[in-house]
Amino acid sequence: MGVTHTVQGKLDKAHEASLTALLLLECLLIFVAMPAASLNVRLTGITTALLAIGFLLAALTASRSRAAVALILVCAGVALAGTAARHRHPGALTDLFGHGAAIVALAVLSLVVGRAVFGPGEVTAHRVRGAIVLYLNFALMFTAAYRLIVELAPDAFRNLDPAANDLTATSTMLYFSFTTLTSTGYGDILPIHPFARSLANLEAIVGQLFPATLLARIVTLHIAAGRR
Repeated sequence: MGVTHTVQGKLDKAHEASLTALLLLECLLIFVAMPAASLNVRLTGITTALLAIGFLLAALTASRSRAAVALILVCAGVALAGTAARHRHPGALTDLFGHGAAIVALAVLSLVVGRAVFGPGEVTAHRVRGAIVLYLNFALMFTAAYRLIVELAPDAFRNLDPAANDLTATSTMLYFSFTTLTSTGYGDILPIHPFARSLANLEAIVGQLFPATLLARIVTLHIAAGRR
């Protein structure tokens, strides 16, 4: 019984630490690798792929359920297949499949991270970092949604470069997503299509409510746990 309890304790610590690893890898992927790859900096494509694989492995470690692990792997495989289909056979159907699969994969990942963050147990610093991962995931999900809208309606946004390659277009929409999520709104990229505007409104609402409610709550519980 004592050995089992010790092993379980080590597994719990690994689950918690993986949330911090997720945050680190996601920040590197979003703020370093993706912009560099969009500029065709040498080897950044490989680096971005490796960071994405590391991010997936950290997500698997954060999961406490075999069913969740299987679901993450299936969604990641479908997203990868969708991306390959988009590049080999460009078209409205493959765009819908590729970007839609990415949205679903990120949503499932967010669900797994959310269960790890808001599940029973002491609120540690790792869980606080996991809550930040959720916030960043919102930006990624909306980025995929914006990319889908642009593919289906090229004039949905004003001031986009129509000749931009896939990585550059994704990096640009990621920038727009973060300025919307944080309500920065520089105004250099403007949503024109009704669905693009509706999606931007939804992201702005999520960007305001999540830090003010759930993120603030998890930080408060962490501070309270530290005082006990």
